[in-house]
Amino acid sequence: MKKMSDKGDSASFPDEEKKKKKKKKKKEKRGSSSASFTGKDQSFGKMNRRTLLYQKSLTLDDVTKFKIMIPLESGIKFLAEPEKLTENIRAK
Repeated sequence: MKKMSDKGDSASFPDEEKKKKKKKKKKEKRGSSSASFTGKDQSFGKMNRRTLLYQKSLTLDDVTKFKIMIPLESGIKFLAEPEKLTENIRAK
């Protein structure tokens, strides 16, 4: 029997040719999107130090040395309001 080349196979089976073209298009799309710089990546590059402090995971050192920073907007939910003093405070 005579072996057929890939071109001969694809010409004799049009469905397989369509599948190959679809796979090729998917690979091209996948490659181009992963190579580009997405919006999420760009916004991460513009983050400031304050934002990064809130998003980092806490370590034991952070807790023991009181390095935890809580945004005021979040703290209002669980921190008590400061008490207003009616008496004058005198230095001893």
